[in-house]
Amino acid sequence: MFKLQKSYIFRVLSVVVLIASANFNAVAQDVPHVKAAFSQDSIMIGDQIDLSITIDKDVAQVIVLPEITTAATGGKIEVLGDPKIDTLKLDGRKIILQAKYKITSFESGNYSFRQFPVLYVDKNITDTLFTDSLRLIVNTYQIDTSTYKISDIKARLDDPFSLDELEYYIKDIFSSVYTYVGLLVALLIAV
Repeated sequence: MFKLQKSYIFRVLSVVVLIASANFNAVAQDVPHVKAAFSQDSIMIGDQIDLSITIDKDVAQVIVLPEITTAATGGKIEVLGDPKIDTLKLDGRKIILQAKYKITSFESGNYSFRQFPVLYVDKNITDTLFTDSLRLIVNTYQIDTSTYKISDIKARLDDPFSLDELEYYIKDIFSSVYTYVGLLVALLIAV
């Protein structure tokens, strides 16, 4: 009968564990990495900054970006339009993408953002990755009410009326069919 020595079994198990851990690390390295950051951590009311979500992934993996809207932020932070997506680096099968959302706020405060979910699909794996939590401070302007003086709106400047403007208005008026119909009706009434 064939007998196995303990040292041989230990070596075989060590190799199996090493191969399994190498495969586990290879699978773990294939998971995309996502990171979120603001271009500034504090702004004044009305300033616009970028919220960047950076994704380091394999070329074959499909990424679905989070839908960040004004309603999703509680209405305090306004998202201005759709994200602009850019490729930062392409190296073999690795690609680094960046999605930039333009945001602003018109209410002062200290706002915390939960983690943004990023969905990815790779072969038969579908998973959700989360970015880090973020914080944004929106500051307001301090107004000294003791020296503040309310002023009227400045009056309009009186520019002279030019013939070029008159010509523009006349062309605009006579470019419509309704003008000619109105003139014809007025002429019939006068006759």
